[in-house]
Amino acid sequence: MAVRELDYLCWVLDEPGEDGEDGVHFESAARAQAAAESGETARQMAAPCSVVTCDTPGCGEELESADEGWTVHLANPADAHNCAIIEGWTVRTDGTLSCCFDCTSACWTPVACPSCGNSLPPRGRSVPLAMGGIPACCDAARMDSAVNPRHLWNEDEACD
Repeated sequence: MAVRELDYLCWVLDEPGEDGEDGVHFESAARAQAAAESGETARQMAAPCSVVTCDTPGCGEELESADEGWTVHLANPADAHNCAIIEGWTVRTDGTLSCCFDCTSACWTPVACPSCGNSLPPRGRSVPLAMGGIPACCDAARMDSAVNPRHLWNEDEACD
């Protein structure tokens, strides 16, 4: 199964007045303390984190932060599953999750919003500030894979 709970409790670094649960997670107190900066305190999480791994045979890719390159840890399996979908992973008919795609032009071809006719951005992708936001009808429709199969901005992003 793609979503699994870790078999250990992560360690995080708390800053004064803030918890570090949204930051980097560490496997041990020693690693957390070694990375701590002035004023940060290492703390063990109360429950195991959940992570997502691609179920495609031979892949094994983990869901990572797009901008930082570290594995995303989530509070529970349901949050991990939903995060993978938001990030554009595919839920197959057997319930497994895949980051791999057999991309076709439908993966990057814009689709019209069924309510207003505007071009829908790809599902699971951030909308550039240059777009100035999108109407609520478009935001809802773009996340529905039956309405919007597009998950890439353009053909250059297609899997090799």
